[in-house]
Amino acid sequence: IIAPSVDLNTPILASYDAKTMEVTPALYSGTAYKHDMLLLGHNYQSCFGKLAYLNIGDEIQFIDNHKNQFYYEVNNIFIAGEYEFDRIQSREDDWDLTMFTCTWSGKERVVIRCTLIKDVPAMMNQE
Repeated sequence: IIAPSVDLNTPILASYDAKTMEVTPALYSGTAYKHDMLLLGHNYQSCFGKLAYLNIGDEIQFIDNHKNQFYYEVNNIFIAGEYEFDRIQSREDDWDLTMFTCTWSGKERVVIRCTLIKDVPAMMNQE
């Protein structure tokens, strides 16, 4: 996942567990193909610590293992309570990608909602 505006460029694990989450963010559920990808990560600077600095309109790029590229735009940012996981997963607002991490206190979650603006199949970006 790449967020140029906050200098974030980190791999995303295909699944998560407590041990690997110490190293890098992971897929919680969904896929880029179904427009329901939910990513989570610790708020370390090497993981999702920079999410709190994103702004509405910032671009996010996701490149999958097959080199397909998905470009998103941040369309909503909010803080969810410690036990509001249903709100994080909610589809009430329009999103194709959601990323979240703990606030610095660990009591709440920074939630970033994004909408897909463009996708580029791997066959189209070969040189």
